[in-house]
Amino acid sequence: MKKIILLQIFLVVFYFAAQSQCHIDITLPTQDTTICEGDSVWLKSKGSCTFLMYNDFNNGTIGVGWSSTAANPVFNNPCGVGPNGYHLWVGTTASQQRTLVTNNYDVSLGGCTIEWFMRYGRVQGPGACEDPDYPDEGVHLQYSINNGATWTDLPGPNLNPVGPNSIPGPFVTTTPGSGGYWVPPSGGTHTVNPPVSTVYYWHKYECPVPAVASTTSTKFRWAQLATSNAGWDAWGIDEVQISCPNNQNVIWSHGPTVLNPVSPVYPSVTTDYIVVIFDSLSNLALDTVTVTVIPIPEPDLGADTNVCDFGTNHAIFDAGAGYDTYHWSTSATTQTIDVNTTGTYTVTVTQGNCSGSDTVHLTMSPAPTADAGSDVDICLGNNTTLTAINIPGATYIWSTGETTNSITVSPTVTTTYSVTVAIGANCKDYDSVVVNVFPLPIVDAGSDVNICKGDTVTLTANGGNTYQWSTGGNTSSIIENPNTTTTYYVTVADMNGCVNYDTVKVNVYDLPYITIISDKPAVCIGDSFVLTASGADTYIWNTGHTSPIILLKPLQTDKYTVTGTDVNGCKNFEDIIIPADDCSTFFIPNAFSPDNDGMNDLFCPIGDFEGITEYKINIYNRWGKLIYSTTDIYNGGWDGTYKNRNAQAGVYTYYLIYKTVWNKVFEKRGTFTLVR
Repeated sequence: MKKIILLQIFLVVFYFAAQSQCHIDITLPTQDTTICEGDSVWLKSKGSCTFLMYNDFNNGTIGVGWSSTAANPVFNNPCGVGPNGYHLWVGTTASQQRTLVTNNYDVSLGGCTIEWFMRYGRVQGPGACEDPDYPDEGVHLQYSINNGATWTDLPGPNLNPVGPNSIPGPFVTTTPGSGGYWVPPSGGTHTVNPPVSTVYYWHKYECPVPAVASTTSTKFRWAQLATSNAGWDAWGIDEVQISCPNNQNVIWSHGPTVLNPVSPVYPSVTTDYIVVIFDSLSNLALDTVTVTVIPIPEPDLGADTNVCDFGTNHAIFDAGAGYDTYHWSTSATTQTIDVNTTGTYTVTVTQGNCSGSDTVHLTMSPAPTADAGSDVDICLGNNTTLTAINIPGATYIWSTGETTNSITVSPTVTTTYSVTVAIGANCKDYDSVVVNVFPLPIVDAGSDVNICKGDTVTLTANGGNTYQWSTGGNTSSIIENPNTTTTYYVTVADMNGCVNYDTVKVNVYDLPYITIISDKPAVCIGDSFVLTASGADTYIWNTGHTSPIILLKPLQTDKYTVTGTDVNGCKNFEDIIIPADDCSTFFIPNAFSPDNDGMNDLFCPIGDFEGITEYKINIYNRWGKLIYSTTDIYNGGWDGTYKNRNAQAGVYTYYLIYKTVWNKVFEKRGTFTLVR
């Protein structure tokens, strides 16, 4: 309270000094308010000192400090409500250039700000509310430092305001517009009505006075420099403020001392809160708000209640007298209620704008009807939970001696269980339930099985209605091909849902490892060789032989396969390829010189030709032309001539084909060099 008293004395001393130079409003709450005890309320103020202009047009005139040169505004809100009372509207003038010009102001102190609300007309047609809809038809904010001889837009960036586009108030701007010009959307006409752009709705704008304009004699003007026609392209402004800082101070009676403070207060009794703004020139202004505190009502319904219901019992709950209104969870609006149903009952009472509540729980315990539930079927070895119906406040005793409403039992034979339910000394009832015990099914998955690796096996179980194998199969028989010895589980359920299981083992034997050894890696056609197989107990060859060692005499290269079987009956095979080739002992030279010296004068095979029954050799030049051919292996040979002329020295190609006495045909190809 001392702070409030000192503040009030300060205000008395200075209030009449120059109050018109300062302005402050408590903006939250906007008027005296009432809260309930324990609640809080946020206090917020807005103000400034040294206002060069503070004009809201609510008296229906342009006000002091400026003129409406070539604007001819009206103040009767012809195009809808504005931010606060009347606003200035430009749109009915015959002029196509419209300006609102201020007096010269001393803004040399620096840091000065221009704030106002503005909107463009948004009617898509002629009249006092027609919309500026070309880029040059917007409003400029300009300054002049030479008494209006020249004008300059306030520097950008030119930013449109941000906030919800509302036609009725209040008008909320989250980010004020700034800069020196706000461009209307182009295009001649708008494609939506109402238009989307924020410039067509009341929004706040804030522009700092730039340093270049901070002189002792600066004018400002709002100017529309281009329009479509006289009486078109309307716009309006409101709540215009031009202010400069001057060591401003803000003091709240509850403590905060910053401009535009926001803080909650928690008064326990009705309290007046005062805010004052003043500057170093003894200018000041104040505002006051009263926060009325109403005590919270506290109804008392008493303790929770338990009533044993024999059909006529009930309970009366009383919220207490003296409250303005009563509202029960039953929808009753009386001070008392008469109830006979188990449940939670809540009453909310009001006293003024404040409310309080209390809750009570009523348990109506009926003359109990014991219910142990339906009979139960279980399988031998399982258990089951028996639950008697839950009655609040009741006690239970089972034939097993247990005293909870739920018990777990696991009988080995069919058994009857009984329960007695009591509320108080005289409210009792009992019931019984039978637990039927079914035997488990007898499951047989068959005998263990022996298989060879790679084989499949069919496993079959019986003894139930449904089957579930460890492999995921769900039929009585499954087909498997394990790579290693494996134990399989099968779970079987009978018609009662009882479950049992069995296992079967599948022994998997490895296949024999078969090897073949030849006494010769390759043979000449007509020669013999021996193959020896090992790794199994019995053998069968693709030649028809059945012994591990066989003697063969091939006429050609061939593959020999043997299949071996071990003592477990598992089979595997191995094969071997034995090359058989013509072993004729002759060779073909890679060069010859037909110089009639008796040596190397003919190109022909050299060596042993025994065993050759047919023979032919062709010789081609480098262009692939046949220049010589013979079938005489003993006397034939090329002498190096072609058409009775010596062939040119160089590389030639030969192709030789011959047949042996074993009826085997061979081919040889190659090149040789003719040397001269």
